[in-house]
Amino acid sequence: HLKKARKCYQLRRDYLDQLLRERLSPYITYRLPAGGMAMWLRLNPEFMIEDLLLNCSLQIVRIDVEQNAFRFGFASLTEIELKQAVEELGKAFKILECNKN
Repeated sequence: HLKKARKCYQLRRDYLDQLLRERLSPYITYRLPAGGMAMWLRLNPEFMIEDLLLNCSLQIVRIDVEQNAFRFGFASLTEIELKQAVEELGKAFKILECNKN
């Protein structure tokens, strides 16, 4: 069971990595974890985590204000849900981008 679970989480992590690189790279940086079921996404300096929370309909629970980052748990999400979450984050970042200009 552990091998199967590890492979499943690795596939989800890799899919999320692909989505983040393709759609959110102008807004965030992160390190791909070697294991685990979540990763920390750090916002680029021109965006503030507090502003993202106001403009995002996702439930972001774990934030680190000092690091300007939030925890993205991917273990329980399907590929469709991961894509939807990244799309929602993309919309929120576009709103923030428009507000700065």
